[in-house]
Amino acid sequence: MRLVAPASWSPPGPVVTLPAARERSLPVLRARRNEPCPCGSGKKYKNCCMRADQIGASREVNLSSGEALLLTDLYQFAQLPRFNAALFAAFGLYWGGTYNIAAAEVLGQENLRAMLEWFIHDYPVDSDGQHVIDLFIND
Repeated sequence: MRLVAPASWSPPGPVVTLPAARERSLPVLRARRNEPCPCGSGKKYKNCCMRADQIGASREVNLSSGEALLLTDLYQFAQLPRFNAALFAAFGLYWGGTYNIAAAEVLGQENLRAMLEWFIHDYPVDSDGQHVIDLFIND
């Protein structure tokens, strides 16, 4: 799904697609424990990103098929065009202005998933203060 910015917003770079739930896959072991972390921190992988990758992998493996289907539907619902303006605003707020939507590719799948989960559960998307999860349940 491609996100479309509101007319009043102009991106500094290309607009990217956030990963939809069906496009997600388990993290691939990018480096061995004692090799430098591929994120570029200079630390060993085991002291940097390995734990986050393992947690993300175990979280998805432990989902039942019904839970995985529901999560897929929720992620797709959150990326409907009706939420685009809120999603663009939330993206800037979540990253404290450090990143914009054009930088989504460099943030990594786990970071984008965490941001999208925050958006779904905590970011008010309408004038009534409702969250995506509320609208999903009522839809």
